[in-house]
Amino acid sequence: MAPARGPETTVEFALDGAVRTHMLYERQTPAVQQRIREALITGTLPYVRDGKAGIPCPALLVRARKTC
Repeated sequence: MAPARGPETTVEFALDGAVRTHMLYERQTPAVQQRIREALITGTLPYVRDGKAGIPCPALLVRARKTC
């Protein structure tokens, strides 16, 4: 689980985490931007505990070395 300050943090993650996502967001009208923000916050609410959000972020780290 990735710690977050609250449901609004997912908006920051989405907009600051990828350049193309931010560019697409900026090209939307203010009304559409607001709907995107609301959808991200609403989608995060089920993960909020004690005022903080814990977003499931599964990951897999693989390390390999070729031996001859």
